[in-house]
Amino acid sequence: MPDPTPRIVAVADQFRAELLAEERAAASRMVRAYGGVWGRLSPRLDAITQAIEAKRAAGEEVHPDWLRRQERYTELLRQTAAELVRFASFADLTIQDSQQRAVNAALAQAQELVGQGLPPGLGFRDLAQIGIEWNRLPAEAMIDLVGTLGDGSPLRTLLDAIPGGVTARVSDALINGVAQGWGPRKAADVVRSETGMGLSRALRIARTEVLRSYRTATRRQYQANPDLVRGWRRHAAKNARTCLACLVLDGKSYRIDEDMDDHVMGRCALVPETISHADLGLPVTSPPLDWERGQQWFERQPEVVQAEMMGPELFDAWQSGRVTLDRIPKLIKDKDWGNAWVVNSLKDLLGKQDQEAA
Repeated sequence: MPDPTPRIVAVADQFRAELLAEERAAASRMVRAYGGVWGRLSPRLDAITQAIEAKRAAGEEVHPDWLRRQERYTELLRQTAAELVRFASFADLTIQDSQQRAVNAALAQAQELVGQGLPPGLGFRDLAQIGIEWNRLPAEAMIDLVGTLGDGSPLRTLLDAIPGGVTARVSDALINGVAQGWGPRKAADVVRSETGMGLSRALRIARTEVLRSYRTATRRQYQANPDLVRGWRRHAAKNARTCLACLVLDGKSYRIDEDMDDHVMGRCALVPETISHADLGLPVTSPPLDWERGQQWFERQPEVVQAEMMGPELFDAWQSGRVTLDRIPKLIKDKDWGNAWVVNSLKDLLGKQDQEAA
């Protein structure tokens, strides 16, 4: 069994933890800002629900058309849109700041990871004596990673979709509440839930784009040092929260010019494959980099953990031999996030196997 966590993997895990801690700090700032949004909207929502209850108490029927004509209703929607436009601006600046921090960290940490992966007994100073030096990219070279999505479009494009989407959901919730005779508490709870969708989306965008910026900056730094880095390996966290697709792909090797396709909020890291003694014309004195792969880790987990991660139907199909782990990852193209590895559907997994058996 390979060493589960060689030094270079342990360092990569440490850097990932630091990056996630920074991302959580940014998320906390966004949550606090969004709390202010809800605090300012709540009085207007209370005024509407109270008006609805007063009309019902007077024995009058409340229709959706009546609600649409109410100034309090239209004012709530106007303020919701305005508050969320301001929040989108705040989120944009917060995420860009986090992206810049992630890029700066990636440039420094890539060198540390490569240093950990160099053949034993060789350091950057030793290699510099034979003309192989570390090329540190300037942060300015990564300017396109800040404020942009994976396809190069502005980050603000996704954030600007939040106000209109949330406002429409708030409107629908109120109209449905009137039509179905909801009480004020249920109406407020539903509206609050719909309003919270804007925060959930912003946090999803933040984590996805901050981690993507870090990964891309890391790979570009590797790419700037082809005399030291031959490629990179995908490294997934080994725990029950990690998606099965990432676990199965853990340890896979990629060319240095290949980017990482990860799913929304993906946490996989790029571990460098560095030059060896043989590359330098020296006797081979150490084994190649290896670690316990995600698939090996999964296979040695208790069945209760495996079943929880897979779900009962997929677990049963895997145990019965109808599905193999290597078939689980599936590459998709998302209109917002680009290429991403996800868990293949059981229907597709079984269908493929049935076709091959025919």
